[in-house]
Amino acid sequence: MEKQQILESKILIPDTPKEYGQREKLLSELYVEEGKLLVLHTSIGYGKTVLMSQYARLPGHICAWYHLDSMDNELITFIRYLVLSLNKALNGFGFGEELYMNGDTNSHDQLGRSLAKELENSMEGMDGQRLVLVLDDFQVLQNPEIFKLLEDLLDYTDHRFLLAIGTNGVLPDSFAKYFIRHQDSGNVDGYADMVKTTPKDDNQKLLEVSCFGKFRVVIIETGKEISWRTRKAMELFAYLVDLEGRPVERQVLLEQLWSDNAPNNEVAMLHNMIYSIRKELSSQAELKNLIQYKRHQYYLDYSRIKVDLESKKQICKWAETGKVLELYDHREKLLDQWGVYLKEVDSTWCIARRTYFERTYEKACGLLADYCRKKGDYETEASCWNAYMAADRYSEEAVAGLLRCYADMGERSQMRRVFESASKIFREEMGIELGPETVRIYEQGLKRRNNN
Repeated sequence: MEKQQILESKILIPDTPKEYGQREKLLSELYVEEGKLLVLHTSIGYGKTVLMSQYARLPGHICAWYHLDSMDNELITFIRYLVLSLNKALNGFGFGEELYMNGDTNSHDQLGRSLAKELENSMEGMDGQRLVLVLDDFQVLQNPEIFKLLEDLLDYTDHRFLLAIGTNGVLPDSFAKYFIRHQDSGNVDGYADMVKTTPKDDNQKLLEVSCFGKFRVVIIETGKEISWRTRKAMELFAYLVDLEGRPVERQVLLEQLWSDNAPNNEVAMLHNMIYSIRKELSSQAELKNLIQYKRHQYYLDYSRIKVDLESKKQICKWAETGKVLELYDHREKLLDQWGVYLKEVDSTWCIARRTYFERTYEKACGLLADYCRKKGDYETEASCWNAYMAADRYSEEAVAGLLRCYADMGERSQMRRVFESASKIFREEMGIELGPETVRIYEQGLKRRNNN
């Protein structure tokens, strides 16, 4: 297997921005706990990376950092960066490439145990210290082989090793037995306040709502996730959230919920749904009047809700107006995969909004990629095209852009992987071949590498 160019930034502990402060109390609580796995789970933009970088620098911690992206789902790529990160942290880690590059002599099933054994040897002189392996943006991983490798690391190392995960996604069920601290996003909403020195009235927020990916509504104080008696009740609340506090007449609400085949008792059903939602929210007194009805109109008290919709809308606005500098300054939020807007809702109003977010997100990725290419920031450009492809796997523009970027970086193996994967998808799922311009970019990229 051909070597890849290493992106050094993926294994560097990020610096803490000036506007963030050291949260001594929270870090102290995390610091004194013992166990094998630390999970920090929040929605996008709540300070996971900042808090993890502060935690990594605590006295007694030796940190190996690994910032993940979708390309790291390839097992060998993952192991290569993992070993480099461990080597950087331990100043010498005896796990050579020959131990994982040759699949004939080392079964993938044994890689985790082999890594664990080398870690145990490397940690022999670490009296009173812990090796903390931070995997940031863990939600991008989907490869079961990688999950198995990490489980083996946890199983075959002792208390001197800690795996710290930052994620906004769902973890493999098999990780549950290792948890030393796992909080739902509702509980961790406070992390944003605890990390930032100047929070904006977040103490007044009572609900945290996630609209991208699975629709989740969590009571912040208790961490309890709202359960829906019916799918229509979930759609009702999602529609009110989408309105962002704007009032809606009852008749319009009925038409949106039952655009076709409305039941005879639709008004009664609507009242029952609102009653059930209010009852679910009533566990916290301040939420009883979250859904309000005045002058024959329903609306949410939107000021009491924290919604992931806000940051996405801002990025979309920058993309629509071509404000690429703002996109670049906020590239971490942009490149953190959004997920599908209200994925479980099939109503017409939602499909239109979903399409808007998908298309505008892709536009933002393309704009930022072009800017980074001119700037010479190929690492971010590659991340942009990867994010674009994750959002639309059938976009030949993204395929061509990523191939051109990897050609500039000299990443021949990555070019081959992207080209072969895209060719297979286009051929098997769409019944077409990649266009001649994309093929030309690929072939010229290979020649450039050969000429070098």
